[in-house]
Amino acid sequence: MSRQHALLIGTSVYQDVAFAPLPSVRADVHFLSQVLEMPSVGRFEDCVRVEDSSKAAIRQSVEAFLNDREPDELVVVYFSGHGEYDTEDGQLYYIASDTRADQLRQTGVEAAFITEQLEACAARRKVLLLDCCFSGAAVQGFRSKGASQQRTSATVEASGVYVITASHQWEQAFVGAADAPSRFTAAMVDGLHSGRGDLDGDGKISADDLFRFVSRTLREDPDGARQTPTKSSLQVTGDLWLANAAVGRQVPALRPLPATVPAATGASTVPVALEPLKSMAAAYDDTTFSDSDWSKLFDYYLQCLREENSTDHLLPLMGNDPPRAVWPGGQETLLSGAATSTRVSTEVVQLADQASKDGADLWYGYPVVVVFDGRRQVCAPLLMQQIELTTDTQGRSVAEPIGPAIPHPKLILERLGKDEGQELLATYQPNWRPGFRDEMVRDIRSLLDQLGLPDTEHLDPGVLGDGSSLRAAHEGARNVAMVFAVRGDSAASAQLVKDYASMRRAVRQIPETALGVLARGSGAGVEATAAGRDVHIVAPLELNEGQEVVIRSAMTQRLTVATGPPGTGKSQLIVNAVATARAAGQSVLVASTNNKAVDEVWARCEELAPGLLVRTGSRSGERDNVEDELRSLEQLTRGARPGRSAAACAGDMRNAVREQEARRQELARTATLEQVLARLGERRHVYADEHHCDVSALASAFGDDAALGQWLTAARKADRTWLFGGWRRGRLVRKLPTLPVTIEQRADFSALVGFAGDEAGWRRESAIADAGAQDTELADQLSGAQLIVRQAAAVLLRALVAEGAARSRNSLLERIDAVRSRSQREWATLDKILPDVPAWAVTTRSVRRFRDCPAMFDLVIIDEASQCSTLDVLPLLFRAKRALVIGDPMQLSPITKILPRQEAAVRKASGVRASWLEEHRLGHRRYSSFQAAARAAGATLLLDEHYRCHPDIVQISNQYCYGGRLTVLTNPGSLRRLAGVDALQWLDVTGKARRGRSGSWVNEDEAERVRLSVERLLQRLPVEATIGVVTPFRAQKELLERGWEREPRVRVGTVHTFQGGQQDVMLLSLVAGTQMRASALNWLCREVNLWNVAITRARAHLIVVGDRSFWSGRSGMPLTLLEATTDSAARGLASVEQLDEDKMLLADRFQKLLGDATPGVLVDRGVVVDGHPSDFDVRFNGTRIAALLDHAASTSVDPARHLRLMLSRAALLPGGVRVPAWHVWAGRTDRVFQMAEE
Repeated sequence: MSRQHALLIGTSVYQDVAFAPLPSVRADVHFLSQVLEMPSVGRFEDCVRVEDSSKAAIRQSVEAFLNDREPDELVVVYFSGHGEYDTEDGQLYYIASDTRADQLRQTGVEAAFITEQLEACAARRKVLLLDCCFSGAAVQGFRSKGASQQRTSATVEASGVYVITASHQWEQAFVGAADAPSRFTAAMVDGLHSGRGDLDGDGKISADDLFRFVSRTLREDPDGARQTPTKSSLQVTGDLWLANAAVGRQVPALRPLPATVPAATGASTVPVALEPLKSMAAAYDDTTFSDSDWSKLFDYYLQCLREENSTDHLLPLMGNDPPRAVWPGGQETLLSGAATSTRVSTEVVQLADQASKDGADLWYGYPVVVVFDGRRQVCAPLLMQQIELTTDTQGRSVAEPIGPAIPHPKLILERLGKDEGQELLATYQPNWRPGFRDEMVRDIRSLLDQLGLPDTEHLDPGVLGDGSSLRAAHEGARNVAMVFAVRGDSAASAQLVKDYASMRRAVRQIPETALGVLARGSGAGVEATAAGRDVHIVAPLELNEGQEVVIRSAMTQRLTVATGPPGTGKSQLIVNAVATARAAGQSVLVASTNNKAVDEVWARCEELAPGLLVRTGSRSGERDNVEDELRSLEQLTRGARPGRSAAACAGDMRNAVREQEARRQELARTATLEQVLARLGERRHVYADEHHCDVSALASAFGDDAALGQWLTAARKADRTWLFGGWRRGRLVRKLPTLPVTIEQRADFSALVGFAGDEAGWRRESAIADAGAQDTELADQLSGAQLIVRQAAAVLLRALVAEGAARSRNSLLERIDAVRSRSQREWATLDKILPDVPAWAVTTRSVRRFRDCPAMFDLVIIDEASQCSTLDVLPLLFRAKRALVIGDPMQLSPITKILPRQEAAVRKASGVRASWLEEHRLGHRRYSSFQAAARAAGATLLLDEHYRCHPDIVQISNQYCYGGRLTVLTNPGSLRRLAGVDALQWLDVTGKARRGRSGSWVNEDEAERVRLSVERLLQRLPVEATIGVVTPFRAQKELLERGWEREPRVRVGTVHTFQGGQQDVMLLSLVAGTQMRASALNWLCREVNLWNVAITRARAHLIVVGDRSFWSGRSGMPLTLLEATTDSAARGLASVEQLDEDKMLLADRFQKLLGDATPGVLVDRGVVVDGHPSDFDVRFNGTRIAALLDHAASTSVDPARHLRLMLSRAALLPGGVRVPAWHVWAGRTDRVFQMAEE
């Protein structure tokens, strides 16, 4: 048995009282470490224990422990303690001793960090044991590990790692007595110590043996508590032996737990007070960020870039570009690990010398695969690793591997497509032991099968071929090894390298830029300032309050981060931000990795004021963006002077904004008045109910307003009087002969005075409310004022653009000439026009169109930042005084072609710790630029009003991805749709999934059903409506797009194709069936981001095509879709607000009022009308009214915004009317029946 090592992490005490102490965790670690270290059982060389330690200490311990491992070792990592699931970012967190419940993402240990470190670990055999869960409560006398009540669908899975968890994600992982381990760990310890875990009787206990033994033990537990262990063995092959079976042999008894916790006194659920153990200290302060850290980070990113570029090309079968050579025949020793170095031929030496001169990397791979790329035959090694040439002790040239074995990323992505290919790259783990060529061939055949490629020549790494088989025409793998040289740069990346060199030289100026916020830590970019209120917003497009907050922050804060879910107006926010900066005389740069995102903002700006935003970029690609720049600049030189000055237009703008603000203030006054009335009305009725009388009888006892006022003045004085106070109070009570309440004590009188005060306020405020504007008038006045503001903003922008062009006409001509001639003066001419042409748009890799000066732009806006790697965004932040970063962590993440073990090697070479990268969210594989910026800013601003998709469609994503935080304001009447057809549909197709030619999956039956559906839709939909067909699998996409190439209304693609786009109708072909491997199905079920993008591309209809019976037995988003399309009633109820007791009481009271108001009225509750919920559905005299009960704004909500949203929601309902809460307390139903009469 080879060397075995374990890392046992347990946390039993917590600084935050939100996490109850877990005494049994100490027993978990104590007993498990003993049994693993026993010479007769586990024979582990060491069990490193990390107990009651901080987040930083746990991260650093995991990193150090796994970095020290060798390929032939067995690694076990064990966690015991609390676990939490964060619904906002969809991540699981282990709770450390210093974790705070209100800052889970900042202070918890992310499960994905642990699994990625395991995937990157060199050890070929890895086991992860998790005795913590992500939901739970006190059940049957046991405390559960985890405090959240929410049921989640999160899972822990790692490629090449055997994972055993204590329970399903929605179950509790139970702990019992303080001095005994938890049920799960106790079962593991028993199975290993007693040897009963050897279920197959071979004398050894494997990970699979242990999982089956623990599962059986917990199922047979007599207490009846539900706990079902789970496992994942993705990309794990062969048995993982954990221990020798000790059945029939003398085994030392386990030592009891030292007396550090109270002894067991029964199954008490009362938290036990524990003294903290001496925890492991963190070796480094990961929160620091010095100038030297910048240098290391730049090295890390550039090496990641080089690694990705080196594997980004397939090799032409003919020619020698890039240079390559067939490896001489003989035995394959490098990939298989049969030798640490191998002698090389003269041809390989010459190739290496040339590579060294060219600055290229040398790669070796086997077997060589030949494929057809649609134009020609190309080839690439299936598996490859970087090598270098050195000399041995005898002076001979030898090759040594200097990196891990990886699949060729370009080959994988070309065969499977971005979605499925990225999953394979992320999960691949080499599973052969060094020198075991048969095991390597088994891995190779598995990969070939996934890619749909045959081995057209018998694969025998013991006898390599000479390369003659490469000339055969058919696709497939050849028994040939190859060495080739590839430069780790390209034209675009070369520019990026230059930018990094500039940042390295100017590292001391970084604090003056938005980039410096990344080094300052949490909270650096969200501090509130009075300056935000002084920003003059210029908004030519619609702008809601949430978007306005983002713009004010972007104009005043060094870094602002906004979360923009689909359909929440990201593009119009950016246009308004550009307009605001332009009107303030500031320079602004809009950038994204996505051409489509940049072009959409540019097009909107062009519609408003040509030349407002100048599009530039590279000369290559789908469109020459330099020509776009030249056209804009030439148009500016030809522009006429405006009829009115920008100063006059700005005056009009300010006046329009003041009028808009007056309308908002009127909304705020109305909403605040309704708040007051709701409280007064409730208090009046509470008093009346307590005294078992009618509130109107109470009110009438005080007479008219004048009499009430006089009585109240006297009563308040009497209530404060001691001398003769009783006599005065009695006399005042006798002045109310019809009062239906008995007043005996002074407290009774005080309560009566309180009621009288509420009654006086009620009469006064209700009279004001009745005299105020009605809902329709309020809404019309606000929308009219907003329209005037937008029109004034557009006029102002056109005037500013024209004046700037007139001032800089000669400089513009110089710039045009410099760009056309590709002069070295391009930067200098740009500097001259920038004050007058200050707004530009570019993709991230073309940012060197602008000088590499720190803080060159006043504002840089980065769109779709969730798809941008941090590597690409740093040069943008360097050029920014302030930055606005907009993205959505629930959308698709950047595609990275670097594998975990490659990234681990890069970290080691650049001197960057994984724990430091994790602390700052800067890891290239794991985090996007959005996540890095959000970590630095400390918080994000949410755009929470959705206007794109039919409510039935977007509610799936709203509930599943955004925690129900979006307010859906889509007008179904504005959608291009099929009348009378549900927005959500499932077409049941029992097809068969099979591998296509490329290795990806196809389902012909689904494809045919999709084809027929598209034909029918084209006939029935409005002529301007568009149709999208999306699938996760590239082979299915290629099958579906045949026949629709010439139909402009139809677009077919994988999910990545539609990122940033939208169609009126989307058809989603799921493809999957029982024929698919489990790992592919698991990927489909857990890829929430993929499904979120696919769902939210549909505006009017989402039609899912798949096998209903197959998906009904699965989990994740596909099952959610199935349930949503099956039960429309349940889908509607899910969008209806769940009321607390007080709100329910008010709603019940209004229902009774409606029923008593008029004979023949029919009242229903919680009815959903075309996706939008109403509180009451009232039918009377053949009319139908949808009533929304407005419970008044809470104290934490902007009253004007609350009322605006309520008015908007009512307007979206046919026959919609808003009923303020105070109307219910007043016994009024007039709004509902007036609407019925109208």
